[in-house]
Amino acid sequence: MSIVLAILMVAGSLPFAYAGTDDVTLVGSGTEDDPYLISNSAQLAIIAGWVGVYTVGFVKITADIGTGTAADHNAPVDFSLGVESFQKFNGHLDGCNHTIVMNSNRPLIACNIGTVENLTMAGTVTGGGGLLVDVNEGGTIRNCGNTVNSTNGAGLCGTNKNGVIIINCYNTGNITSTNNATLYAGGICKINSTDASIINCYNTGSVTGPVHVGGIVGNNRANVINCYSNGKITATDKDDYCGAICGLSEYGASYQNCYYNKEFGNRATNNYPLSGTDIVEGLTAAECKGASGTTNALLDTM
Repeated sequence: MSIVLAILMVAGSLPFAYAGTDDVTLVGSGTEDDPYLISNSAQLAIIAGWVGVYTVGFVKITADIGTGTAADHNAPVDFSLGVESFQKFNGHLDGCNHTIVMNSNRPLIACNIGTVENLTMAGTVTGGGGLLVDVNEGGTIRNCGNTVNSTNGAGLCGTNKNGVIIINCYNTGNITSTNNATLYAGGICKINSTDASIINCYNTGSVTGPVHVGGIVGNNRANVINCYSNGKITATDKDDYCGAICGLSEYGASYQNCYYNKEFGNRATNNYPLSGTDIVEGLTAAECKGASGTTNALLDTM
């Protein structure tokens, strides 16, 4: 099925650079067997207009997005799939190992209750938390990564909550938080809240913020499992309010099989008395590299 952008299913047309374009089409019907196929930013803008209004269904990215210009319908993404938290992305977005380049004041997805997988983020996002999802609420983020430096406090996600999971994800960019109101900064996520889990994730970038700064997560109230951080963690306002894995641990925090590079001088967490069931171990830089000599080798041993 081909859907022409001019025949928008959203009243008032799209509030994006591609609104009014009449030569952009979507292929697919949104089912698992016949997903919408997205190869440029203009096509992604159509999907964005449906979020919070319709069930999105299945979407597959077939090429790198945001690597061109508006003239070729593939300028860096300056919009979000949903703008407010009540506009929830309820579909299944498969990046198929492609990259989306952002140039926006908010992450790609405002609130995720669906599944986002196999996607690499790049470009610039100045607001919200992370480049990919601001609030992961009942959704899954799987096999996703961030490769660029960011100033919005997280590599991938702002808040992970309500029984959700971030799994097999990574950050290699240097993360800073320039928003003192939110405080938290983390390589993967700012806040990992009640009943949520971060599993099999790693960070190799530096993470810097005012307070509550962590290599994996800024504030943790739930599960961090099979994760490691190999970057310098810095709290600029209070230098002891940071940790190699987590910046601030609260009630419900749990750590299993986590590792960090102790040569950066960071503790595992800033304030958490690790219990007998928590496993967080500091390693040397050489140990972090592992037998293969790469800084990602630890993940193979978990």
